[in-house]
Amino acid sequence: IARLDTGDAPNIVPAPSGEKIYLLQTKRDSLTSATDLLSVIDTRTWQEMDSTTVTSRIQYTLPGPSALVLSPDGTRLVVYSTDVLGDYWFEIFDAATLDRVGDVLLPRGCGGAPVVTTRADVVVLCGITKEGNDTEGMIETPLALHFVDVNATRVTASLLLDDPGLFLEGKPIDMLVSDDGGTIYVVSNDLRVIEVDATTRQVKSDITVWQRQQPMVYRADLDVNGDLLVGVAADLRTWEGMQLLRLGLATPGSLAPVADPLQSLAVERFPRFTAGPDGALYQWERGSTYLRQLDLRDGSVLDIELGGEKTLIADIVRQN
Repeated sequence: IARLDTGDAPNIVPAPSGEKIYLLQTKRDSLTSATDLLSVIDTRTWQEMDSTTVTSRIQYTLPGPSALVLSPDGTRLVVYSTDVLGDYWFEIFDAATLDRVGDVLLPRGCGGAPVVTTRADVVVLCGITKEGNDTEGMIETPLALHFVDVNATRVTASLLLDDPGLFLEGKPIDMLVSDDGGTIYVVSNDLRVIEVDATTRQVKSDITVWQRQQPMVYRADLDVNGDLLVGVAADLRTWEGMQLLRLGLATPGSLAPVADPLQSLAVERFPRFTAGPDGALYQWERGSTYLRQLDLRDGSVLDIELGGEKTLIADIVRQN
């Protein structure tokens, strides 16, 4: 439909109306000089309407969360930023004017952590890895959800979660939010799911949804039916034994283990994926020139040629 050249590691967020998208990117002048830009793109003309510089947004290598989210009411843009001292904060911009309206300093250990938007807050998951670049060296911070009121520009609540420690097994790999914004799911690489009520900010369930020896989850998403989609691999270094699983989740607030996956698909070339609003699964591989559309209902496959020899996809966003 359209093509727009971007800088490095682009993050994209659609406006609620669908008439524009917000683009966060890094424009490099040289190997040692770069500028982080926040832009507004008109989706009817595919032209840039406005742009502004941001301080130092977090850049992720895949897999990783976006460094750009919208506030619950769609009036504010939140940019996830950091500096060389290991500090992390949200830079908040007016979505209409791109004026910077405030900052929110985040606790230590929030680097490389997922961010989602619920009905009332922007929520960040911290404590996934050891963080820090100070005189004390690397530090371990507790696993916790921090709820940010964007309009008040402050952290209004924090919820400590049961933390398995520094070992790889049991560490969160993704944070998801239900389509109605009322439920948060923290998904660990051993298929442990912590279900949090986004309104009361309390844990509702904490279970392993499917028992399997060393599942090694590398990505998670929710499909249009509210089922949990997870990518698993026997070895994350070699990507051997890759599968995509669809697991049925019970009504929010009453998670229970499932006996078997609703669907299991072998994966060879496309280890990354996201669920679309049309019941399809979109799969891609960093560096691939193809986007694969897989219909979960009938198994039909469509490969879409993206063009170019070194296509790097930072993310696929779902516009409902």
